[in-house]
Amino acid sequence: MIIKEIQDLINTSELVSIERDCSSDELCGIINFANDEIVVLVEYTSDGTYDGITIFEISQIESIFWGNREHLAIKELIIEQVSAPKFKFETFQEVLIEVNGMYDSMCIYEYHNESNFDLVEIIGYDQEWIKFCNYGTKKTLSRMQKIMKRESISRIAIDSPYQNKIVKLHNSNL
Repeated sequence: MIIKEIQDLINTSELVSIERDCSSDELCGIINFANDEIVVLVEYTSDGTYDGITIFEISQIESIFWGNREHLAIKELIIEQVSAPKFKFETFQEVLIEVNGMYDSMCIYEYHNESNFDLVEIIGYDQEWIKFCNYGTKKTLSRMQKIMKRESISRIAIDSPYQNKIVKLHNSNL
């Protein structure tokens, strides 16, 4: 049932909120792609501002809701609807690596602490582990390396305005 409903939401470009089992925060946006494995959501803030693209496993979904006045108001405030890129691969683990080849960086969220994220560039991986170079915050601009289990990753986000600004600062050689 969920795949059919999601396909209907994609076809109508409906603005939705998604509650997931690994976070107390809802994701708000327009679903751009979904299959039996993953969901690609173009995120928008409550004032209709584009907030990047997030990708997560469909099995995390607890509920999806749409059509209330808040959703209608946010959709009215969206100036330009953004589309996510098309991915060759269809599993979360494969798309994770594919995204690394498409973008300078991504935000990686972990299951046990989704209130924080690492802004990273992947520098190595195998079936079980992923190694990345972590961009520091605006305050520190200090980079470090980290290795973690792939299965610890709950979602990835790309192309958010915050992310792009931090990478720009790192590349400015301050």
